[in-house]
Amino acid sequence: MNKEEIKIGNEKIANFLGWYQDESESINLYFQKTDTTKKCVFDILSSPTHDLPFHRDWHYIFRAVEKIENMGFSVTTTNNNHDGEIMLEKVDIGYEMDSDFYTQISGQINEPNRGVRSFRIERVDFGNRLEALWKTIVTFLNYYQDDSVRYVTITINQYFE
Repeated sequence: MNKEEIKIGNEKIANFLGWYQDESESINLYFQKTDTTKKCVFDILSSPTHDLPFHRDWHYIFRAVEKIENMGFSVTTTNNNHDGEIMLEKVDIGYEMDSDFYTQISGQINEPNRGVRSFRIERVDFGNRLEALWKTIVTFLNYYQDDSVRYVTITINQYFE
């Protein structure tokens, strides 16, 4: 992932969570409306990398996971191969299977003014689980935020991209 992809993906997640920047406030602050007021939920300057945290902080990415699950979707992340050592003994494949992560967002919802929508986004990525989950959420949001999309089934296997 390059910096621009991270920035765009993090902004999609922030928007999905209802985070916004108030033009009358510092451009470094993100707010979220509550029932009675707005609260500051993130300060870019407090970040060591001066960016939104979703791609590098489990605490923040799980806010998106919880919202997706509360909408009625299932979110799964797992080590794709629990017995990587055995597989590596059988064939030299050039990567470590124990760092191979499967992530999925799936389900069907019926939304007012949008109708029934069905999603199944699956990814197999290597590297780290947080990055794999972040990529799956961003892929989901690319389709979910497009009102014209009714049905999506996507399987992305990083080994064959």
